[in-house]
Amino acid sequence: VSIGHISKTKNHMLMCTALTNLLKQGVIIDLYMFGRFADESIVESIKALNNPHIHMLGERSNPMQYLGNADVFCMSSLVEGLPISLIEALACGLIPICTAVGGIGDLVDEGKIGFLSHDLSVESYTKAIERFLALSNDEVVLMKKSCVEKSKLYSIGECAKQYVELYNR
Repeated sequence: VSIGHISKTKNHMLMCTALTNLLKQGVIIDLYMFGRFADESIVESIKALNNPHIHMLGERSNPMQYLGNADVFCMSSLVEGLPISLIEALACGLIPICTAVGGIGDLVDEGKIGFLSHDLSVESYTKAIERFLALSNDEVVLMKKSCVEKSKLYSIGECAKQYVELYNR
């Protein structure tokens, strides 16, 4: 699953191209993309890939329902701060596969809590997906638990506690 408006900044073509290349190798992965279609030319480029396993669902009022039924959270942004959608995905136990931009590296610990592409190339993002696919079922279960634990560090209560401690210094 991927949540984010379809735009140049979110770089959805990277993940869609990686998944299409894997499909050509016989690896079938369904990608459900949620978010406003901010750039119609990118939407058309994704459709032109002719990958029947890429589902662009647009804006939804209930994305948490979808997060609860997914295994992985994909984010292929060119730039990010500290993405709330990624924290929410971790809280749902989704394993992130992301580009290593902005604050994403603070949340994703390569091989322990998700996977990071080493650069912004299709090849690197594809390899990050392949590292996920190489996990055993037991490793997936453990990583999902680690994702939930990591998300707790970013809960409202924990952040408030840290602010209070900071201001009391």
